[in-house]
Amino acid sequence: MKKAVRGGAAATILMFLAVSILYPFLPAEIPIHWGFEGIDAYGEKIYIFLYPCFLLLLNAILAITAKLDPKKKNYQKFIHTYTGFVYLMNIIVCLISTCMILAAFFPSQIDMNVFMRILFGITICFIGNMMPRIRQNYFFGFKTPWAIEDERVWIKTHRFAGKVWFFSGIACCISICLPIPEEIYVWLFLAVILIIPMIYSYYTFIKLNKGERS
Repeated sequence: MKKAVRGGAAATILMFLAVSILYPFLPAEIPIHWGFEGIDAYGEKIYIFLYPCFLLLLNAILAITAKLDPKKKNYQKFIHTYTGFVYLMNIIVCLISTCMILAAFFPSQIDMNVFMRILFGITICFIGNMMPRIRQNYFFGFKTPWAIEDERVWIKTHRFAGKVWFFSGIACCISICLPIPEEIYVWLFLAVILIIPMIYSYYTFIKLNKGERS
């Protein structure tokens, strides 16, 4: 756990330093929000500090929740996976921040929608690969009430959800080549990675406890 905290702290400090160095060279106004059609909001360049502040908040939440979790002893069973997840989140935020800084200098040359879809797909693939190694806890993983109640359901749910997330991440990356409206795609994608594993978790709980309930 200490390794994850130190890694997150180092990434946060480096981002604060990088943003502070680049700040004087930024234009007075920078893109701060992208919609489906591209940039739809600009703001003062001081907003650039939101990125390292968000990273600081993210690392604080990841460290605190692991300490407060009633099942915190279980984190030792997948500590390398959790550390990898913390590193992954830091890398993602740093990549997004870097792309947004580049967009401040070259707003018409950076397609954030394509970048975000590819990055999101890759992230989902990595998390899907991690899922089967996650053990019961209250803050990290696919925490359905049935998986929290029964460790067997937790293991089966995360094995199944891991496959769903992995292949959904690949589909997310491929989707940039398909003529699918982004508004439709976003809701369809969320339904697949969230609702399907939840249904499977409930079904597995009923199946495993059928004999005990009868």
